[in-house]
Amino acid sequence: MERDKQLDVYRALSMIYIVCVIHYVYWLDVGCEPIRSALLFEMPVIFFIAGASQSLKKDTGNISFIRMFTDRAKRLLIPYYIYLPILYIWLAAMTFLIPENGCTAADIHNITTKDIIKTLLTGGSTNIPYYGYTWFISCYLIISVSLPIQKRIISVVSKHTYIILAACIMLTLSFIKLPIAENEIKNIPLYNFFYIAGYLYYRNYSIKALYIVTAITSGICIICFHEGIMIPMQDHKFPADFYFLIFGTACLGIIGICLRKIDLPYTKVLNIWNTKGYTIYLYQNISLYMTMAIAWPILQDIENSTIKSTSAILIIFIANTLLSYPAFYMEKRIKSMVNVK
Repeated sequence: MERDKQLDVYRALSMIYIVCVIHYVYWLDVGCEPIRSALLFEMPVIFFIAGASQSLKKDTGNISFIRMFTDRAKRLLIPYYIYLPILYIWLAAMTFLIPENGCTAADIHNITTKDIIKTLLTGGSTNIPYYGYTWFISCYLIISVSLPIQKRIISVVSKHTYIILAACIMLTLSFIKLPIAENEIKNIPLYNFFYIAGYLYYRNYSIKALYIVTAITSGICIICFHEGIMIPMQDHKFPADFYFLIFGTACLGIIGICLRKIDLPYTKVLNIWNTKGYTIYLYQNISLYMTMAIAWPILQDIENSTIKSTSAILIIFIANTLLSYPAFYMEKRIKSMVNVK
């Protein structure tokens, strides 16, 4: 596999942005509209980068579905099922050892059988503080294992036709109200669009087309933001709809134009967030809870909102970076014990 250091940089920066900025803003209800809505481009970027990474591999189309699923499941589900009991142990510790804990009470008594089943299936739970982001796991697993199948379809139709069809599927679903699992079902075609866009167009795009698509989607976003149609953007992200696809495309285009001729340095800190990024992503709710339980009372005394948010983001960044070492080591040890690479 060819290695692209810039993709490593983008992946690390995206993970930092998700864990330290987006989840801080939304979990602690910081900031106001329309700024909060304008910040929600992180997942389109992550899936675009994931697809772009696959475009550098030479043998994806020759891998069987079973092998692809096994490989992805090991990488995604084994770390998750190592994290899950740690999560419940932590909840129990907070409940029985520190009854009056943190800024959002962690109480294992609130966990129902339904919550346990949902978490086993990588779903969220409103009874677990700062939790719900694990929807990404099943969504990414389904999309990534389908790549060999999608590659065969793309070999029959043109890549432009396929990406238009992917957008049309999302447009159609936007007008359909699903009775169950609407968020989960609509997430897959939406993020598959960005995943396939990364796979098809990373390093292989027309500059003219990039500017045209970015101009059109950005123009639509400006109008929709002005009219309040895309605000709050969270309502278009869950459940996903065509507005969020347009917004994500515009953001990716703007980022692509800005970074087209810039090579960002791959620092030691970025290497930590790149190599341990998934582990950090999993344990981020525990890290944020512990950090805010200690730091939030102090931060509350800061009157300037910019200084307060900047300080909080910096503290969250440091805490997650430090926690990644024991979490990653524990994960690595357990995987070696069960002979999983």
